[in-house]
Formats: sequence, structure tokens, C-alpha cells
Amino acid sequence: MTKFIGLFLLVTSLVMLGCNSSSNPKQELVLPPKVEVSSSLLRTGTISDSISLPASVYFLTKNNIIAPVNSYINTTFIKPSDYVKKGDKLFEIVTKEARALADLENENLGTINIDAPSEGQIVFLNHFSGDYVQEGTVLAGIVNPEEVYLKLFIPFRLNKLVEENPEVKIKIPGEGFISAKLEGSLSTADIQSQTAVYLFKPERIRFLPEGLTLTAHLMTEQSTNTQIVSESTVLADEKLESFWVMKIVDDSIAVKVPVKLGIINNGFAEILEPQFDPTTRIITNGQYGLDDSTLVKIISEGSSQ
Repeated sequence: MTKFIGLFLLVTSLVMLGCNSSSNPKQELVLPPKVEVSSSLLRTGTISDSISLPASVYFLTKNNIIAPVNSYINTTFIKPSDYVKKGDKLFEIVTKEARALADLENENLGTINIDAPSEGQIVFLNHFSGDYVQEGTVLAGIVNPEEVYLKLFIPFRLNKLVEENPEVKIKIPGEGFISAKLEGSLSTADIQSQTAVYLFKPERIRFLPEGLTLTAHLMTEQSTNTQIVSESTVLADEKLESFWVMKIVDDSIAVKVPVKLGIINNGFAEILEPQFDPTTRIITNGQYGLDDSTLVKIISEGSSQ
């Protein structure tokens, strides 16, 4: 009987031990899912900043065609936009006195030809065949497209900046940018805006209508051989006082790195500090909301930003 009781207790103990083992399974370590991101190397290059200034087209040389005497215009040989050479016939006029004579033995008596005094384009035409004009009346105007300049209206406080950077970029609507170099300044200021007036000569000659308003970009600062990233790569706090980027370590860990920014322009930002290793990869997409040392999975890699 005693042996039976002992055997019963042994079996009971084994059963209870088995139950306890099944109720407390071994717990496995579960890692959080990796965040998918894109990365790229930093780019080393040149970045600059500029200010926008108003500019207008101005022709330095303009010739007005003037009636030499009181007369009638017999024939007009030109029309606006025509390009003429020096000496080309523009108008044929007849004097008032000759027109008053009923019978002329010489039909050319009193007839005067008005020729182009210079090469250029006819930009306006005020009178036509059959018109009566008085002496000194402006009949038409000629400008030489090669004498086109740009007037820039620049605040006086930026005078030194203009001297240090005598070249600007001019935005031509629908065509992009052209360069223009400083030719000089006018001794008068613009009354309305109280700005100094500078003349710039476009490097690429093209016809622009006088008075056309354009935008000039004057460089204010420039950095060369510097670290450049896409502006969207840089993260900031709510007060825009602290900035950082997320770099990738060991191909799978995103590490927060505080940075000091320099020039920011046209969607790019200069990183002054720290100096990254050329092989450092920076997260360019998917970095928002990442905590320091977050596990990441790189799904796209670019060579440089």
C-alpha cells in the first residue's frame, strides 16, 4: 500500500510539472519593423544667394526722324518693326508751297527725301502718306538693338555690393536667364523709389522692347567647395532654432546629427558643421518623425543630392 501511494505521488508531481511548463512558454525577442527610407551621399559644390531687383529695358541710342519743313507726306516707305540701314529712304515729302502750285513743269519740284540717319529698327511711326506735318514734327523713331541696356534700380545701401559683384542674371519671361555686366551708373536717382540707377549691358544681344520690366538677380553671397544637401533633407524644431539630419550607420540605423546651416537657396542648403565623411549616407525620404537610433531599411540609394 505504501508503494502504491508513493507511485501515485510521483505521477501527480510529473503531471503538475508538465502543466506548469506548458503555461509558461519561453518568450521570444520581437524586434520592431524597420522603417523604409531613401538615402543619398552629400554633394560638394557651389551655392549662392541673391536678391531680386527691378530692371527695365533702355536704349542708349535713339534717333527720331523729324520733318525738316512744313510739308505733305507723299510716300511712306517703312512700317513699324522694319529694319533699315543708314541711308535707306524712309519718307518722300513735298513742301507746302510746291503743293500749292497747280501747274508744275517739274513734278519733282519741292520734293524732299528723308533718309535713315543710322542703322536700326523702326520702333514707331507717327505719320503716313497724305498727312500734313509741320517743321520739327517727329515722324518715326529708330533704335539700334545692339545699343540695348538694362536700367537697374538698386537701393543706395547696396552700392558697394554692386561694385563687388558687377554681373547680374536677368530673367527673360518664357526664355530663362541672360547675364548682364555693369557699364556704369547714372548721376540721378529714381524719384519714386529713391534708388540709384545703374546701367547693365546684356552679354547676349537680343531685341527687347524699351520699357519692358524685368527682374534682375544680384548675388549677395557665395560658398564654393562646400557640403550641400536638399533643403527637404534637413529637419528642424518648431521654433526653427535647431536643425539636424538623419545619417545611416551600419546600413540599418538612423542616427540624428545636429547641423549648422549656411546658405539656403533654390531648394538646397549648405551644411557648415559638422564635416561629414564623403561616404556618409543621409536619409532623403522617410526621415520625418524618426527617433534617434531607429532601425531602417534602405529601399532607394542615390549617388548625390
